[in-house]
Amino acid sequence: MSLALAAAELTKRPSRGSGLSVFPVPGCAPREAVDRPQQAYRLFMAHSAARHIAVPMGVATMLVAICIERAGMQWLRHNFARFPSTRVHSLPHGYDLIYRLPLPPVPIIGCPQAAHNLLALRGVSVQGEGGWIAWPAPAPYQHVTPGYVVALEAPIAPLPKWIVVRVTARPKVKETPVRRFALRGIDVQRARIAAFVRHSAQGTRADVAFAGGYAAGRLVAQGALGEAAAVELVAEAAVEAGLSRQEARRVTRRGVRAGLAEVSSGAWTYTKTL
Repeated sequence: MSLALAAAELTKRPSRGSGLSVFPVPGCAPREAVDRPQQAYRLFMAHSAARHIAVPMGVATMLVAICIERAGMQWLRHNFARFPSTRVHSLPHGYDLIYRLPLPPVPIIGCPQAAHNLLALRGVSVQGEGGWIAWPAPAPYQHVTPGYVVALEAPIAPLPKWIVVRVTARPKVKETPVRRFALRGIDVQRARIAAFVRHSAQGTRADVAFAGGYAAGRLVAQGALGEAAAVELVAEAAVEAGLSRQEARRVTRRGVRAGLAEVSSGAWTYTKTL
């Protein structure tokens, strides 16, 4: 009966300029909260197993709570000066800082907003739309909510803007990591030949293109590369180096054929130096 009387008292006490909406926990959900003394009394009497007077957060009460557990006390001490004076509840496991919700067009603050939306710390959360907090019973019924007391009886202040920015920020989309496969031996040789030709100096480009074609021709002779693919690989690199496309293809084709013709003699072991 004492809990029911305390709940009825809260609905008519001007804790925020008007009475609060309340519901029993365990037993009911935030959507079942009532804001009339008689309704509150009957609701709590119908749930005699209830142990807490719960107050919904969000647009129903235009309240939001910053819940600080023991793990978040260091964060609170570090940021204490950034919080305007407001109503504070002391709980068995920490503190609840009660603030007024910002008016639209600020997005609705959901529940729960985890600590990583604040400063990436554990032990700090925000109870907004859909959430609730246990509210200390008013005098003379304080004994019915042991461990829950009003630590600071102050007017409820607006939610600090820096908290609003944190909890309404869009989460960063994590990019899917690019999976990179190791190059095979033939791919490494192809890359080396192309790089050798691509970075040739002016005045040596035709000779370098021929040498690149010769190295690619040796790969063709080994069955690791097709002749057309070899010519295309080296010619494109030679064009990037500065040769005309016609000259690049002509010189490269001669080099590839030379590599094919001499691969068995071992007269030139250029591929070992690339």
